[in-house]
Amino acid sequence: MFEREIKEYCRRACRELQCDRAQREKFRAFVFASAQDYWEQRPDAAFAEVEAALGRPEDAAREFMATLPEGTAQAWRRARRRRNGVLIGGAGALIALLAGLVIWYYCVKGVFISKVTIIDYGNSIPFEAMPTAAPIED
Repeated sequence: MFEREIKEYCRRACRELQCDRAQREKFRAFVFASAQDYWEQRPDAAFAEVEAALGRPEDAAREFMATLPEGTAQAWRRARRRRNGVLIGGAGALIALLAGLVIWYYCVKGVFISKVTIIDYGNSIPFEAMPTAAPIED
């Protein structure tokens, strides 16, 4: 009925939740179920009445966090820090790789140039008497 308003309510509440995605889904399911129960008792109720019955989103989130096992927030913070560290490390490695490629390209001037000189002596000199090719030094 007021699905968009309930989603907005959950979005505001999820800012306060310090738990993983599964716990957030449980919270959303609980809010949807509570709102449905309220509308079954009062079918003509406006969403403002439902929100007043549920309480402010921040308070509902704090109460939900109080029902979770001890240490859930700390474990979630550690996992989030670890994930962010891996992402930052990966981005740093990628930047270092790109910087290394730019430096390498600059040092070798981008292209290897090799000079080859071909001398045509015509048909007057036999093949065995032709001089052998020697590398040309700059």
